[in-house]
Amino acid sequence: MNYISTLYLNTLTQKYALLEFLAYWIARYGDVVIILGVIIFFIVHHHKNLYICLHPIRVTVQAKEVLASLSVGFITWILVIWIKFITAIQRPFLAMPEIVPLFEYTRDMSFPSGHTAFFTALGVSLFWEHKRLGVVVCFLAFVIGLARVMSGIHFISDIVVGFFLGIIVAMSIRILGRKGIRTWLHHLLKKESR
Repeated sequence: MNYISTLYLNTLTQKYALLEFLAYWIARYGDVVIILGVIIFFIVHHHKNLYICLHPIRVTVQAKEVLASLSVGFITWILVIWIKFITAIQRPFLAMPEIVPLFEYTRDMSFPSGHTAFFTALGVSLFWEHKRLGVVVCFLAFVIGLARVMSGIHFISDIVVGFFLGIIVAMSIRILGRKGIRTWLHHLLKKESR
């Protein structure tokens, strides 16, 4: 089922030029768009509060939210790398000769999708303080994942597991310590400003 659906989505890009263009563009550059979008959101909506000074380090609440959310994403990314090392599942274009990748990509492991896991964790983490932004980022994480399947870079199972992994990690960090990464960042930044 996983192979058949992945192959089907990849062959759609071979049939429809617009779909190929969209899948290629979103799979290659969607992550940059999300990061820039989040940064622009915080600059536009919180420009008065986004003051970061290097001597001594001063970081406002909004900047701490961004750093905390990115930290959750990076923790998820590290977990993904560990899972990829253990599972060692090849990418679709290596496992199935019928799959035509839309662009050159590394020959590292496929399962789970790091992009989907990272951006889902980021979206869930942002959701606690900015509901709409969090939902949009989670939706875009799914869209990027789908584009990566269509591009022949991931299997559907990679995306589904990456999506749920991002949710689980972000919620676990939130639940384990009500303040989670934010408390750690607060103490870290407090020590550096002394």
